[in-house]
Amino acid sequence: MTIYDIAKLAGVSASSVSRVINNKPGVGKETREKILALLDQYHYSLDETARGLSKKSSKTIGVLISVMPGLHSEHSIKGLFYMEGELAKHGYHCLLVNTGTTNGEVVEAISTVAGRRVDGVILAGAFYATNVVRRAIEQYLPQCPVVMINGFLDLPNVYGVGIDETQGLEMGVDFLVRKGRSKLALFIDSRRLSAGIIRRGFENGIAKYRGAVTGIVYEDVERSLQGGRDTAALLLREHPETDGIICAVDMIAIGVLDYLQEMGIDVPGQVSLMGEDNSNYAEICKPKLTSLDTKMVESNLMAVRTLLDVLEQRPPCHRVMLYMEIAERGTT
Repeated sequence: MTIYDIAKLAGVSASSVSRVINNKPGVGKETREKILALLDQYHYSLDETARGLSKKSSKTIGVLISVMPGLHSEHSIKGLFYMEGELAKHGYHCLLVNTGTTNGEVVEAISTVAGRRVDGVILAGAFYATNVVRRAIEQYLPQCPVVMINGFLDLPNVYGVGIDETQGLEMGVDFLVRKGRSKLALFIDSRRLSAGIIRRGFENGIAKYRGAVTGIVYEDVERSLQGGRDTAALLLREHPETDGIICAVDMIAIGVLDYLQEMGIDVPGQVSLMGEDNSNYAEICKPKLTSLDTKMVESNLMAVRTLLDVLEQRPPCHRVMLYMEIAERGTT
């Protein structure tokens, strides 16, 4: 069916049908209802964009994420699975866009979802908390509610759901100290936007013990099993006295575990080891990996609920903070 077919059946001009599709004035109530009924009856527009516009809602949420190959991405995808399910319960579809990593790609992705007339947008990751994204939201999504996971931009239509990584790393230090560890190391993955926050939490935790506990930080660690192995080898050459290690990604921690075992170092007898993410991979190594739970599923669900509060005109919280927990397993 074309716009002209609908117009012929309704006994009106094509321009009247166009006004209804685009929700513009100039069409009487009875005529508008007749046209809407025909649009629904004949499923006008294959992608249902026009039908969504005629009802003032596309029932679609744009979800933007930058996913790169690797185990860490699979952990992120788990959160997206729960997010999509929660949106579906409330009658919304997901328009999932992998934005890439460059500013141009991200701006193009935001422009794309804006062109689809989505009801709301979720930006999944601290990666998006930049001035480039701010300007893109102001240009393309000025009236659209936007929820950011692990990030925030101070705009009236932007809401944030965050994880307190500073608290989490302090808690990790305290946990290892209670296990009798006093020579600690922290491995932070390369290009980690929250690297400063993670380091600050670790150093705050060390400082509380006034010299009784020491800590060394290795940044720019490759986010891979090999990255964990290589940095563990470097650590043992430079600081063989280390008896506790925290890795900002489970994948790196599993590489560390592999190397320590290869070197005949008992985990957790000689060295306690902790990851971050509490991903499924923490369960498949031996011994199983203790990990800081970053609440991936909970933060995704909270983002959906915040967005639904806005769309359904309930008072939303502009910023929500979740606290990490320790999932203790065999490496500590």
